[in-house]
Amino acid sequence: MAEAQLSAVLTGACLVMIFTVRKLGLVIAQRDSLSTSQKAMLKQVEGLRNEYNRVTSGSNSSASQSGSDDVSQLRQEAQKLQNKLDEALEARRRAVGDAEALTRQSKGLEKEYDRLLEENDELKRKLSRHDSSMPYQQSSKRD
Repeated sequence: MAEAQLSAVLTGACLVMIFTVRKLGLVIAQRDSLSTSQKAMLKQVEGLRNEYNRVTSGSNSSASQSGSDDVSQLRQEAQKLQNKLDEALEARRRAVGDAEALTRQSKGLEKEYDRLLEENDELKRKLSRHDSSMPYQQSSKRD
């Protein structure tokens, strides 16, 4: 009976570990996706910055009037992209934190699993010693 209970506990621990490892994989994949998005946004910001510098360095008076409109539009778009970048960085930070928490949790589960395995082995040794020290007895069951 003790073996059945221990087996049930070990099975439960294995199931928890399976779900934890699966969740960890999903979080890592999400973090990689966010990292890729962040790189793309940084490239867009750099392109907008270069375009902004090109437009503001123009010296034509007629171009400066239309250029000021372009500059304001570019500033608005740069602000939008900066906000998106900030959101992506915050999401990445949260994802990294979640991944680290899941890693710590899985290490804790692994230690608990190892402890339960050692306890199981010890109980099996005690049971085998107990069985070997007991004389063989036939049980009399009536049907």
